[in-house]
Order: sequence, then C-alpha cells, then structure tokens
Amino acid sequence: MRKKNYFLLALASLAFAACTSENLIDEGGGHVIGDNETAWISLGIRKPITRNLNTPNEHNGTADETNIDNATLLFFNGHTSSSVLTNVVPFDNTKIGQVTSAPEAFKVSKSAKSVLVVVNPHNLPALNPGTTTFGAVNAVVTNTAESLMGTGNDEFMMTNAKGDLEPSMAGTGASQELVLHPTKADAESNKLTLFVDRVVAKVRVQAKKTSDVATIGDSYWTLNVKNKKYYPVSKRIKTLLDTPTPHDIYALGSYREDPNYDNTACAWLPNTAAAAQTNYNLEYDYYTEANPPAAGVWKEAQTTIDGSDPDGNAPKVEYCLENTQRKEDNMHAYTTHVLLKTTFLPNSYQLPNKTTTAVQEADNDWIAIKGGFYTYATLMEWIESELVNKYKQINPDTYTTELTDYFNAYLGVVNAAVPIPDKAAFEAAQITAEAQADALKLLFKGKEATVKAKGAFTDGTVNYYSGAETYYQIMIKHDDADDINNEHGEFGVVRNSVYDVIVSKFRNPGYPTIPDPDPAKPDEAESWLSLEITVNPWTWYRQEEEL
Repeated sequence: MRKKNYFLLALASLAFAACTSENLIDEGGGHVIGDNETAWISLGIRKPITRNLNTPNEHNGTADETNIDNATLLFFNGHTSSSVLTNVVPFDNTKIGQVTSAPEAFKVSKSAKSVLVVVNPHNLPALNPGTTTFGAVNAVVTNTAESLMGTGNDEFMMTNAKGDLEPSMAGTGASQELVLHPTKADAESNKLTLFVDRVVAKVRVQAKKTSDVATIGDSYWTLNVKNKKYYPVSKRIKTLLDTPTPHDIYALGSYREDPNYDNTACAWLPNTAAAAQTNYNLEYDYYTEANPPAAGVWKEAQTTIDGSDPDGNAPKVEYCLENTQRKEDNMHAYTTHVLLKTTFLPNSYQLPNKTTTAVQEADNDWIAIKGGFYTYATLMEWIESELVNKYKQINPDTYTTELTDYFNAYLGVVNAAVPIPDKAAFEAAQITAEAQADALKLLFKGKEATVKAKGAFTDGTVNYYSGAETYYQIMIKHDDADDINNEHGEFGVVRNSVYDVIVSKFRNPGYPTIPDPDPAKPDEAESWLSLEITVNPWTWYRQEEEL
C-alpha cells in the first residue's frame, strides 16, 4: 500500500526585474532593450521569518535545510546548452533576508536572455563570461551528497526547479526571454519569481517490531547503491503514471534524468568480484557482504516519524544524490534502496510429529529451508524422520528426502556432504531403518560446529541465520500504484524529495547476509513488507511495506 502526500516548501523566492537607464528602444515581443551595453535587474531572496507546525498535508524543511547563505546568478545569452555566460552575479548573505518589496537593482549585460540560480553553490566550474557555456556549467559532476550540503549540513545547494534555464511559461515549461523594462521603478514593480530545488534527496525509515511469526529486534538501516554523479540542473521527465505534483508548475513531470539514467555502459557484471566492476564502480557507491557498512554508518530506524513537525521529532535521515533509471533498469543494482538490518527470530519450530517447539538455540542461530523454519536440533529430527521412512521403502533409492537432500547439498558447499547409503549398501549392512537413520543423524549432527563456524550463509534454498540477523532490500518507490508493476518512474530518488519508508510488519525473514547488487532482480518487497513511501518539494512520498 502506498499513499502520496505533497508538502508546500517555500525555499526561496527569486524576484527578478531588468531595466536600462537610458536610450530605451522597443524591439517588439514585449522587450525593451537599450542602446548601451548593460541592463538592470533586481533580485530578492527572502529567508522564512517564522516556522510553524504544519498541517498533515504541508511540510517545510528544517532550518538547516532551508537556510540560504549566499547565491550566484548566472546569466546566459540564450536557453540552450551552447548559450554563453554573460554575467556572474554573487548575492551574499548581507542581502538575504533583508529585501524589501523593491530590491536594489544591479547591472547585467543587455544580451542576457536567461538565468540559472545557484543557491549555496558548491563545486561550480570556472565561470568566464563570454566563453563558458551553459553546457559546461551543467556538466556531470562526480561527488557526494554531503559535498552539496556544506560542512555544517546547513548550506544545501539549490538550483532552478524547472530543471533548465529560466524564465519559462507556467503550464508548459516553454522557454521565455528575460523581460527588460524602461525604468528602474517599472522593473522593480514587475519582478519575476523563480523557484529552486535542493539538489539532493532525503530518506527516512520507520520500522515497527510487528510480526505474527517472529520476534523482531531493533532495526538499523542505510542507503545502498548511491549515485556518485549529478547534474547541477537535471532535466524533468514524466513517469508512466504522470501523477501530477502541485509544485510542478511547468507540467514537465516529477521524474528526472541523472547521469547514469541509462545503465547500459555501467552494467553490473554477474559472477564478477566487486573490485573488478570497473564501469559500475565509477557510477555507484554500494555495500556487499565483503564490503559492509561500518558500524557508525547504520542508523536506528524510528518507531514513529512525525511528518508534521520535523524539528519536534527529528528522525535519523540520510541524504543522497538523485538516482533515476529507465524502466528496464528497475533493478536493485541500479536504483538507490534501503538496506535494513534487524533480527528475525521465529516464535516456534514445527516438529515431524506435527507439534511445535519454542526452544531456541543458545546463540539464536536458525535455518530456513524452502520457507520452513528450523533450529539445528529440530532439523536433525526432520532428517531422522525422513531417513527412517526412506529405508522402510521397498526401494529406498526412489524415495524423496527433501530436507535431507537440501541440507546435505548445503553441507557439500560449506564442508563436506554426508554420504547416504543406497539400497544395496543399506541391505548389505543388515540393520533396521531406525538404526540406519540414527547413524546418519549422528553424522549430520557432527557437522554442527563447522556450520556454526561458517556463520550466515546461503546456498540454494538453504539460508543459515547467525544470531537471527537478517537483511532486507527495499526499493524506494517514486510514482507507483497498486495496479502497476515495475514501470517507468515507479522507482528512484529525485532531488528535493523526501521519501519515508515505513516497515509496518515483518512477514518473512530477509537475507542472512548483505546481498550483492543484482542486475536481474526487480522489486521483491511485496513478499516481505507492508511498505509506505512519501515524496516532498521537499515533495513528500510515503511508502509502507510488510517484509
């Protein structure tokens, strides 16, 4: 089940007005351009004055997330990637939050036709008016989300919400040229308002200890498969559903194209060590069992996320670069997902005589085979029962001992399989079926120390859980519905959006170890979770899972 809520965010209002002081000539199209080499433009950026509790359908960012320390305005002579930079105008902290209804104007080149607003700029390239193009400014950058938030995590980089140069026409996103006015006063009374988005996305996780079949421990999480690259301004595109968002005034779509939107050139190579995933490693930061998160990376999942008051109940959050993909790349290897760690200890284990036991191993180890839960001791009972039945058959070789075979194959990988006598060997031994089964059970029992020493491991249908620890992969849903599956735009994290992932119930165990990124495995949370996600401008998406 998934519910989407939208939250109003007034990050910054950028008010522009341009004018020249003399020799103004109307050249048509509503533009008034002077003979001289400069025009005037006025800009105001206003910080929020108060921060009140929000209604359930409105959500502002925290003070740090909305802080505007400084801005850089980049003016270009057109609206294409080849448009050339005309002016670089810094807007420092002394002018932010102090603006009046008529901000002081400043000069720009009369050839300026468009503008890129960069609030709290980070990692900008060399800016040379007359030579630097918009394409160069908006080239792919390799860095981390943390690099776009400032050293104190209170200077979030923000750029044009449109995903392109401004100004533009509301409702269509069609480009428009900056309008110049004949007088300073006229300019300041006809300001152009633009909007900016944070360049990063935000994720929060809530997990309840609810399960009908197991005792659930505290849950911890981090993000896995995080993008290493971003565009300062990313192109908006529509999802399959094209669910409208109230803050997409451009009607261009809520999804974006990031630098590795198409993963053809950086595909994860199956059966290849992580260190040898050369192209993939250039694009993504990720964890595997061989390269797990450090202890300090895991964040405790909240038991409650209060979306209406982010400061009053501040959950542990993680910021990341946006990560989107084509429909065919809706796989764990290519979409940022939540890696959740908890303990899942079954409440009881069924015995061959159709009773159950709640007795646990001292170390809380247990085994799952084809959906059934076993301790090592109860599995030995099942193996003994299967083998007794096997050797009571007229032809034991044709009798299926499912659990015995699965676990023996597992032992063959971990250590060495137990040799199972065929009909001829059993008859030659001249012992009862019970005696043969008991002898084999002792051999299986003798493998216990080796199995425990191996620890958490998976082979085929056998999963060994060490200390009941288990891991879940939860693909983050951007725009989905109950009646669609694995379509374009369903998954991904988009800039200036906050995603709440809420695990309401644990139905099944996850993986015994951290799984590798899988290029062939789509979303599988439906078999695990009852999940709810939330997207915010900050658009807010809420996703609920039963794992």
